[in-house]
Amino acid sequence: QIDWTAVDGAEKYEVVITLANGETITYVETDTSVDDADVACPQSYKGDNGHIAYVKVRSVSGDVYGEWSAEKSISCNALHFGG
Repeated sequence: QIDWTAVDGAEKYEVVITLANGETITYVETDTSVDDADVACPQSYKGDNGHIAYVKVRSVSGDVYGEWSAEKSISCNALHFGG
């Protein structure tokens, strides 16, 4: 699960997860978390740097986009991707 702090006036949040192979997964959430479950990480998640991916979040209000948060690394044990 990934959690972040709500932003006043935000209608939704755009969450981008970058996998070890450069592939990105984008979520658009109205809540302040992403929680997906699966039994194992997909093969593309596993890179030379181990089971590491990076996540960043920005707020969205109408057609106004906030600044991206600093990227944070996450491990396979911290988040699993559902299909």
